[in-house]
Amino acid sequence: MIIGIDFDNTIIKYDDVFGRVALKNRIIQNTELKSKNDVKKYLISEGREDDWTELQGIVYGSHIMEAQPYDGFLNILKVLIAAGHNLKIISHKTRYPFIGERVDLRKAAMKWLKANEIVGGENCKIPETDVFFCGTIKQKVETLEDQECEVFVDDLVKVLELIDPKVNRILFTSDLTKNESEKFNILRDWGCIHSLLSGK
Repeated sequence: MIIGIDFDNTIIKYDDVFGRVALKNRIIQNTELKSKNDVKKYLISEGREDDWTELQGIVYGSHIMEAQPYDGFLNILKVLIAAGHNLKIISHKTRYPFIGERVDLRKAAMKWLKANEIVGGENCKIPETDVFFCGTIKQKVETLEDQECEVFVDDLVKVLELIDPKVNRILFTSDLTKNESEKFNILRDWGCIHSLLSGK
């Protein structure tokens, strides 16, 4: 089975990285704002969209190595590959941030993937040739179609809505209040993915 997986906030977990980096760069002063969503909501509510855009570039670039894989992902990666599934990482990621320091975000992401032994040439790793960084969401959807993905896992509803319903669309979310079960399968823990792979 060909399984496509998003990268940001699906494989890689930023959690408190946004809060720490925002404080360090004096973008915020409130130490209680730690998660990505909390920082985003605060900056947008203050009309500081440019600061939010710049912060994303900093976190996804020079501070990406502070992030961790989601719990259970590394183990399930080995299990899925050993079972014969073909995994592909397909991410909407521009090469450079729109605002701020000109860091190559794709190189930073690939460095993180290799450092965490997710991508590489050995067994139970995803080949580097099966990692795709796309400049737009449209290109992302076209890429997963070109790669003939039978399953796609993403944390964004707006992406899954653009994918052919013939694909097993799986929404990765830790938000217990989010219920899109009429449209998509819901994955809250990577260890539970086996039960969703045959769902339509």
